[in-house]
Amino acid sequence: MNKYYKAFKQDAVLNLDVDGFIKKSILSFESYLKAVSQAFEDCYDLYIDNLIEQLPKGQDLHSSYKSYMMSLLEHKGDTVTADSFHKMRLLPQYLRLECLVDIVGRTAAVNFTRAYLDQMIFKLPKRQDAPKSINQLRIMQVDFNIQGGDMDWIGIRLNDQAYCNIVTKCRICDIFKTYDSELIELLACYPDFAMFKAINPHFVLTRDQTLIGGGIYCDACYHDDRLDFKHPSPGWIKKQMSDYLQMF
Repeated sequence: MNKYYKAFKQDAVLNLDVDGFIKKSILSFESYLKAVSQAFEDCYDLYIDNLIEQLPKGQDLHSSYKSYMMSLLEHKGDTVTADSFHKMRLLPQYLRLECLVDIVGRTAAVNFTRAYLDQMIFKLPKRQDAPKSINQLRIMQVDFNIQGGDMDWIGIRLNDQAYCNIVTKCRICDIFKTYDSELIELLACYPDFAMFKAINPHFVLTRDQTLIGGGIYCDACYHDDRLDFKHPSPGWIKKQMSDYLQMF
């Protein structure tokens, strides 16, 4: 069923195992540094020096990285705010990517990060409850997005094997609108392509624009690659937006 979901919650909170989250983030950080050292061996020491200068003072690089993550945390009772969770999740990655851009240049840093993110996503263990069809994915996404409270979107079921989410408001965009949009989009939005392919090798995401990238919407369409599919035109998407938004 097609529907306009007004699910964004400005003051959304979530339960988070902070210690566990930081532990996993530190392990990810170590993996990232190893990959950087292999890809940019000649300038790795310079990169580390640059990164250390941007982090809080600590006993070592790892403690400084942890301190930076903790500085982004905002509690609300026994929970953490959704805003602070996304800051903890993305700003440390943004900082280390920005430092890499300074050392090796934007093109090299962006290309490296794309390849690294793809590699890491495909290494993740398979979910036992992973959807086996596009329709199952759509239903699971609706539940997940409503619980998260991170966006408003128009959900349009195109057929049994394809649907489109036209996102009109996004927490990531609101939080990071003053940051370098290309780098934030790379870290927050680009992994979606590999993520859905990792869930099921027949799942394909297509997208022409994002809010964080300067678009007036995010047009995320999902389909099974065994079906002939053409991404909807901007005119069609704007028509759907006009039809649905005038109801509110």
